[in-house]
Amino acid sequence: MRILEILEFLLYFTTATTMANIQADSQEPNFDVPVVNVTATTGTTAILPCTINALGDRKVLWMDPRGKALTMEDRRVIFDQRISVERPYTRDWNLHIRGVKHSDSGEYMCQINTSPVKIKKVILYVSEPAKIIGQMSAGDQVVQEGEKVILWCNVTGIPPPRVTWFRKSIHNKNAAKEAIGNEGEVLIIHNITRYCDDVYECVASNDIEPADSREMKVTVEFQPEVELFTKRMSQSKGRETILDCKITANPHGFNIWRKEGKDIQASHKYGIQVFDEDAYSKTLSLRIGNIDDRDFGEYTCVAQNRHGMDQDKMLLFEHADRTRWTTTSTSTMSNSILWVMPPERPYSGIGNNQQRKINVFDGTMQNPTIIQPGSNSFSYDSAKSEASLRNQSKTISSASYHRVVQLTVCVVLFALMTR
Repeated sequence: MRILEILEFLLYFTTATTMANIQADSQEPNFDVPVVNVTATTGTTAILPCTINALGDRKVLWMDPRGKALTMEDRRVIFDQRISVERPYTRDWNLHIRGVKHSDSGEYMCQINTSPVKIKKVILYVSEPAKIIGQMSAGDQVVQEGEKVILWCNVTGIPPPRVTWFRKSIHNKNAAKEAIGNEGEVLIIHNITRYCDDVYECVASNDIEPADSREMKVTVEFQPEVELFTKRMSQSKGRETILDCKITANPHGFNIWRKEGKDIQASHKYGIQVFDEDAYSKTLSLRIGNIDDRDFGEYTCVAQNRHGMDQDKMLLFEHADRTRWTTTSTSTMSNSILWVMPPERPYSGIGNNQQRKINVFDGTMQNPTIIQPGSNSFSYDSAKSEASLRNQSKTISSASYHRVVQLTVCVVLFALMTR
């Protein structure tokens, strides 16, 4: 009886094991998921997953988008060494593509050699960061003021990049770049001026790092512009004076002072200096020492470059002395009036626009009355004038005296009106 029970147990165990093996052998292989999308960036390693359950003794094959076999089991069957099958786990048959390129994009198939063949599709998308093709983009440009300038950046990338333009100052290295607000591969500047003389930068980006950029320097050239600080200047003989001329140009070329058509060269008589004012402007300074009669006359500041020429003229003349007129008559009093003719202002420095003064003196020459344009005050010392008149030995006619009084009253009224 005991033996019979043992035999029945062995028969049951054997039958159960056999049925389990038959069931396992009859189970079909299957994929974890039927379709997968994979995105990779050029230059990286793309991993195409393929996980299979219950593979058994079946074989696994990878096919590329063109229907060409890449691997059999875990062996590569092509010469492309970028391709391999990696199996981190027993069920995994992952296809690795190192240094992936955009041409690798497409639909790959992980196949099991069942009947019919079972297939898992893996769709590979390869994106490219934005890139500017330098050989097919604009470079530095030198243009003339008033011309049309076309700048462009030839850009590639997947997805298609956005192109934004910026402007950076040439003359201020610390200034931040300024967005122009224009998008697109082409930037057009119509009727360009010297104020557009800067570095332009195009930045291409498609949200895939890194973005790409390219700089283009635009140099705007223009003909000289000559500006004199004064057109007339007076100076006394034996003195020294300086003539200044502001020249704005790009580029600067031939700059010189001329006197009556003849070029002035630096010497012990003439000193020539050039001072930089800003990016485009220079001051051409001519110092004339120990002035004599030969130095008075017309001076011309001349500037010339490859785009044209400009010039301007000024007159240097002798500083006028004060002139005195004296009126006399048979009266027991005499009076002398000194009118000071306001001469042209001698040179006193660049930009020195001091107001000229009109000086009116009374008969004693000791009580000057100053009338300055824009002044709200006026003074006249009649007591000193009358005392001085009484002390004079000469006489003056009644009519002449009245004319002098009238003239004095006019001066007083003029001063009061300007208050």
